[in-house]
Amino acid sequence: MFSIFSAARPSAAAALALLAAALFHSPSALAQDAAEALPKLSESEFANVSPFIKKALASYAAGKPEEALTHFMTAAETGNADGQFGAGFVIMATAGESADRFQRGVDWMRKAAAGGSAPAGRYLGTMYASGQGVKQDFAMARSFLEKAAATGDGTALYRLGLLAASGNGYEKPEPEKAAEYFGKAAEWQPGGDPQSRTMAQSTGDIAEAKKWYERDRRRGSRLPVFLGGIFELGLGGEKPDAERAVFLYREAALQGHPPSQNKLGVAYENGVGGLKKDEKAAAEWYRKAADQGFAPAMYSLGVLHQQGRGVAKADTDAAARWFKMSALAGFPRAQDELGMRYRHGAGVPQDDVAALAWFERAAAQGYAPAQTNLARMLEMGITVPPNFLRAAEFYTAAARQVPARACFLASMLVSGIGTDRNPVAAYVLLNAAKDQYPPAAEALEKLKPSMSADEIKKAEEEIAKAKSTEK
Repeated sequence: MFSIFSAARPSAAAALALLAAALFHSPSALAQDAAEALPKLSESEFANVSPFIKKALASYAAGKPEEALTHFMTAAETGNADGQFGAGFVIMATAGESADRFQRGVDWMRKAAAGGSAPAGRYLGTMYASGQGVKQDFAMARSFLEKAAATGDGTALYRLGLLAASGNGYEKPEPEKAAEYFGKAAEWQPGGDPQSRTMAQSTGDIAEAKKWYERDRRRGSRLPVFLGGIFELGLGGEKPDAERAVFLYREAALQGHPPSQNKLGVAYENGVGGLKKDEKAAAEWYRKAADQGFAPAMYSLGVLHQQGRGVAKADTDAAARWFKMSALAGFPRAQDELGMRYRHGAGVPQDDVAALAWFERAAAQGYAPAQTNLARMLEMGITVPPNFLRAAEFYTAAARQVPARACFLASMLVSGIGTDRNPVAAYVLLNAAKDQYPPAAEALEKLKPSMSADEIKKAEEEIAKAKSTEK
């Protein structure tokens, strides 16, 4: 079982950090993790820890999250950063379908990070980098991770290295900065962390990275998943090699690494990386990852059960259960899917209030389909009074990402409902979407007769200007 504690130095802070597994693992697995970790902490390591934190940790280890929350809150309200982190985390982990409760947890986590809690900064940075539970924001992720890394937190240093290597949160990829972060992360763990060491060298010398990989793979490390990413994406000067990437992901998957198990499932489902298409094998690997709480794998299992691929038979109820588990774990695509199911009563009771809530959670993470679905409910006044202004905001956000979704916004721009009437802007939006989305082409032809020659000329000029800018 993966344990955040096993990857950290034994300390009270590490005991708090292991709570960060809760959104990715079942509560029972977390309680077991905590029960195994806490006895390893010496009395001296707890000497300066608030008694309320001690009680909270003991309660959580005993599988009593609400009791733990009471103790964390007592410490948090005195300004104790560990208490704020613990309170925020337990609130998020027990938020269920309540977006307001989840946000309250995020707010406490932010207070903890501002108060110098490295686990809070690391966890918030990870959330913003992945878009799990919050809208993906690489600049915000980098900011939180830098604060945690300033305390010498090795995990934060490692994740900063990943951001720098990909260029996320930066103007462009920064391989030298990535190597620096990975190197510092390697020094943080006594004896050197092999994952960080290899990633540090891969940003500058892929051949040297492979040498370390060959040494460390015999020790049972999970390095294959990181090198698999190098070959899949073509990092470190290496050409993309799907077959090599799948080979490496398989090695990590066999060691129980959930993201690699999911990657292998994707490869089998699509027949890539030298594998024959095998939907049964895909379902098996997705299930291995899903059983460890990996949200994307839960979603993929839901799709297979819905379509009856790789499983005994199509099962709408089973699909709905997997979608809901994935949604609860913060996966926006599953949240949008669950919203649609509540909207139409597919595998769950018809419930527009629940549908709206799930669309809101996915839309808050920047997922364009959910933004469109939420906007339509707001425009039509389903479960809430019509709110054309908010609907226009979400249509706009979706159209920025996916031009094909511009039809909904264009209709509001033409009618002037929820926003200023602007047929020129509607023309430009529909023109951008027409090649991807046939209804947009139809809507554009219907719009033209209602526009003046000057309006059409202005729209065409804006389209030409945008094309020249792209060049």
